[in-house]
Amino acid sequence: MAAEDHGITYTQNGGIDWNSPVLKGSIYVDRGYDDASFDVSQNLKMQSVVDPGENWHTGKGTYYDVETRKSSCGIKATNKDMVAALNTKQFGDKSKDNKNCGKQVEITGPNGTSVKVKLIDGCDTCAEGDIDLSPAAFEKIASFSHGSISIKWTES
Repeated sequence: MAAEDHGITYTQNGGIDWNSPVLKGSIYVDRGYDDASFDVSQNLKMQSVVDPGENWHTGKGTYYDVETRKSSCGIKATNKDMVAALNTKQFGDKSKDNKNCGKQVEITGPNGTSVKVKLIDGCDTCAEGDIDLSPAAFEKIASFSHGSISIKWTES
């Protein structure tokens, strides 16, 4: 039987269901590995049960050191700027002529807090829907200790 606590339900099979104003869903652990090599941070699976809304995308939000990478858009930025790199699939060609260069997007984190950022690059290691944010932008919507969070985003 599942126990209820502040919108979080702990299921019998070790899963977690949550219900917040922004995101609703489930997390379960894929135990397809032996316990000696099992790394929960690499084996979490997330499943959304809510449509984010028209013109919204869902994905994973991460952060990166903006100052150690050269922007493919030619836009100079620092870790304190509200900038981000969109996944390469949705960003497209990594050149200054890309129509996504300089585009503003609004990103909402798991607690409902939003931040507006300017796209300055593509993220080769991001999956479709994912955005890699500057540290300042990530900190507006989540704690650095999370490293990776569920997000929804739209062009603003």
